[in-house]
This record gives sequence, structure tokens and C-alpha cells, in this order.
Amino acid sequence: MPSVLANQTLFSSLLILTAATIVIVGLYLFFEFNKVVRARQLGALQDLMRGKVLTRSPEKPRTSQVESLALGLSNVITLGFQKLNIYKSMSDSMRERLKRAGVLNRNAMAYALTGKVLGALMLPLLANIILSPYGFYESYYHIVWIICAALGFFIPEVYLYNKKTNRLKEINKFWGDALDIIVISVSSGQTFENATRSAAIEMSNIAPELAKELTITVTELSLLERREDAYRRLADRVNNPLVRGFVFDVIQSELLGTPLGKALQANAYENRKQKEQEVEKKAAALGPKLTVPLIVFFFPILFVTIITPVFLQ
Repeated sequence: MPSVLANQTLFSSLLILTAATIVIVGLYLFFEFNKVVRARQLGALQDLMRGKVLTRSPEKPRTSQVESLALGLSNVITLGFQKLNIYKSMSDSMRERLKRAGVLNRNAMAYALTGKVLGALMLPLLANIILSPYGFYESYYHIVWIICAALGFFIPEVYLYNKKTNRLKEINKFWGDALDIIVISVSSGQTFENATRSAAIEMSNIAPELAKELTITVTELSLLERREDAYRRLADRVNNPLVRGFVFDVIQSELLGTPLGKALQANAYENRKQKEQEVEKKAAALGPKLTVPLIVFFFPILFVTIITPVFLQ
């Protein structure tokens, strides 16, 4: 009997170790794949900003076998979702989140829905592998499955939210620098397109998301019939008050015929003033935030240090 229990314990331990190894290796491959894709996109972006025409090698297939398999599975799942009445609202909401997160792949919608379905299926299976040796799991397995399926379904939402938040932080941090480059370039006599392209080239290494948005705007300025549509699309993708103010000033300057350089200088000055106000606001809020740490950590030690010599005498 003890040998049977020992064998069961060993088997359970090996099962948990195998599942944990699969999860760790999967996460590692996922992040490494993201790094490779990001580096490839950054290289293509820099070539595009410098005017190089992007061509695809005829010897290489358009998509690899893994990408073809993933796309086929995604299309099947998307067709299944289209049978639901909530598909339109779900797809519109997902497209908006993908756009705000900076994901412009034409198949991103299908991949996101596939991630939802696979997360809802695989997470309960993983929980079953890990928790099956424990006694409480037999009584509450249905609750665990429901919770894990819900968590797996919303994992892509969490990923997109995190990507959108990091992207907005990057754009907020470096938007003032890009705007200064545009102002200097326009003031020196360059066109707005060349000034924006110069800002994108300068920002490509330190702020690739911002460089991508500026490059898309320059491209759309030459493709769309109305220039203001390209500006509004930039403000809609970024969804930042600073960028919206910049877009408003540029559109008004082009519609009314006022000097663009002066409008951009005024916008850059307002941007710097707003950053100064944000820094002052954070500095003013530092005192109240330090009150609790001082009371909890500093004052007791100070009190003990002062009163200890009285008892030692």
C-alpha cells in the first residue's frame, strides 16, 4: 500500500512538472517570437521611412506552413463566431481594441478570436492536469473548469490592454520630442510630410510605435483624397489629447491658410506647459503620499530611538 501511494505521488509530481515545463517553454517561445517579429517590423519600418520599396522575395513562400495552419484554424473559428448574433458587436469592439493597441495585421481579428477559443479550451485542460492529484478537485472540478474557461477566454483581452497601455505610455513620453523635430523641420522650410518623415526616422530606435504611427500618416497623406482624413485617422488610432490637439491645429492651419510653423510652435509650447503642470502635480501629491510610510515606518523607529536611553539609565 505505501508503494502504491508513493507511485501515485511520483506520477502526480511528474505530471505537474511536465505541465509546468510545457507552460514555461510555451511562454518563452511566444515572447521570443514576438521579439523576432518586432525586430523584423522595425527593420521594414526603417526601410519604408527612408523611401525604400519593400519587395517580397519570389523564392520564399508568402506564408510559412505554421502561419498557414494558424490562419486556416482562425478562419474556421471566425466562421463559427459569425453564426452568433453577438458577432458584429464583438468584432467591432475587438477591431477597436486592436487598432488602439497598434496591431494592424489584417488577420489580427481572426487570431484574437482563435486565442479566445483556445484559451477557453486549454486552460481548463491544464488545470485538470495540474489539480487532478488533489482531493478537493473531484468535488469542485466543474467550478474550476468554469473559472479557467472564463480566464482563458479573456487572456487576449488582457494582452491587448497591456499592449495598448505600454504603447500609449511610449507615445506620451516621446511625443514632445517628435513634435519638436517636426517644428524645427517645418520652420527650416521643409514640407509637413518631410518633417514628419524626419521625426519618424529619429524616433524609430527609441519609440518604434510612435515612428510607426508617423510613417502611416505620411503614407496616408499621399494615398487619401482628403489630407484631413489622414490626420483624423492618426488621432483616432492614438487616442491621446496631445495628438488630438496637434491634429486640430494642423487641420485648421491647412483649411484657413495660416502659417503651419507658428501653429506647431504654439502647440509645442502648450505641450511643454502641460508636461510641466503634470510634473508639478506629481510633486504636490508626493507629500500626502509620504504621510502613511512616515507614520508606519519612520516615526516608530524614531520614537524607540528617543525613548530607549531613558529606560537604560
